[in-house]
Amino acid sequence: MKAAIQMKCREWVSQYGKNKLQSLLDTCAGTLNISLCLITPYGDPITVWSNSSLVCDKIKSSNAESCQREMQNILKYIREAQKTVKYECYMGITTFACPVIYEGELVALCLGGGIVEAENKDANIPQEVPRVPRERLDEIISLVSCIMNVLSSVGGVDEKERDERQESESVDLVLLKNKLSMREMEVVRLINFGLSNKEISSELNISEKTVKTHVTNILRKLKLKDRLEIILYCKNNCVS
Repeated sequence: MKAAIQMKCREWVSQYGKNKLQSLLDTCAGTLNISLCLITPYGDPITVWSNSSLVCDKIKSSNAESCQREMQNILKYIREAQKTVKYECYMGITTFACPVIYEGELVALCLGGGIVEAENKDANIPQEVPRVPRERLDEIISLVSCIMNVLSSVGGVDEKERDERQESESVDLVLLKNKLSMREMEVVRLINFGLSNKEISSELNISEKTVKTHVTNILRKLKLKDRLEIILYCKNNCVS
């Protein structure tokens, strides 16, 4: 079973290339100010840690057995559940894992962490660990999970589709960096598809008034004037 999964994992990695996967994680980690890494379902590294947490590195070096035991428990849970999970390690540092499914099989996990929820008042957590509000952290996890879903594939990915995915991912990162909510990011995508407020209202099952409020907030956060500038903004922030 393990050998078959490892083979599928290699097939999945070969579709994108290890260097491109590393570059994607480096960009995400730097933009979101978290640590990210791809591993196999059994804990073997696929990429090196992006924006590696020095605090976590120090903890692992002095508590290798405890960290390894905890990681194996998490890996076992995700192999069975095959869903995104967020948890606190025994040191109080928040970590999350997002699955990658390829041809119906769990072939990889994206690990993220090296942060603490701002609401956590544990005085024993080192002060140098970045603190992120819980709502913001959940949005970050949702974005990383969405990116892993995009990378999950049932077959070959042609060059055009790969470019479209990379553009979508780069725009999402820019929008999240500007503190847009997940709903506001959905509205931006639909604006880029040319939908009117009424059509967006129907697509998202929300009132047209709510759509107008989202558009107003999007323009304010991105410092733009109108819907055309939103479209141009997204186009200019696509990374080839």
